[in-house]
Amino acid sequence: MPHLFTPLTIGGIEVPNRIQVSPMCQYSAVDGLPQDWHLVHLGG
Repeated sequence: MPHLFTPLTIGGIEVPNRIQVSPMCQYSAVDGLPQDWHLVHLGG
């Protein structure tokens, strides 16, 4: 059984681990960095 932090190859893309975060509104980011909005949204 694969472990959580073991790399996974899907097609030609290697995913370094199996921890994922769903996409969030990037228009709330400043210079591409997450802000308080993202923390509140993720925590909700």
